[in-house]
Amino acid sequence: TFIMLYQAAKISANIFCAHSEDGKTWTQSGKVFVSEETVNGHGDPDVICYSSADCLVLRNGDILAFSPFRTKKGYKMKPDDCGIAMARSRDGGHTWEDYQVIYKTQTWEPYAIELDSGEIQVYFTDSSPHVRHASAGVSLLRSFDGGRTWSQQCYISRKFKCMSYDLNDNSVV
Repeated sequence: TFIMLYQAAKISANIFCAHSEDGKTWTQSGKVFVSEETVNGHGDPDVICYSSADCLVLRNGDILAFSPFRTKKGYKMKPDDCGIAMARSRDGGHTWEDYQVIYKTQTWEPYAIELDSGEIQVYFTDSSPHVRHASAGVSLLRSFDGGRTWSQQCYISRKFKCMSYDLNDNSVV
């Protein structure tokens, strides 16, 4: 069985799930991440939107879905209104548990893997407005308990003032 997560627009509000037995005919299973009304960091009414989701089927059969989220207004000015949400399905993606926020700030394109050790890693592009002169980079979150808890962000690489640095050995890339 194939599973697909998708958004219905270029900049989406919802993430949908579909299943297929042959990769040609797909049946929609419902929404994984649902847009919702909120009050943003400026105190204004807003809507939380989701996009560019990824999913991972764990060895125990659970499916973890990861999606960046952000408010429509204030995306660039309020990084605490943005982040990565994770939802879990225990029945092949037909139903999804309530999501949890595993990271907060501006993010894009999460990619998840499960190592032979059982560790789950989620790589993503992010912006670090709290780091002076930072543009963007690749970061990593790690879980050692099946996605129930997550490590703090680990920087893989950062781009500063149009130069890229490897943070592991401080060299210019």
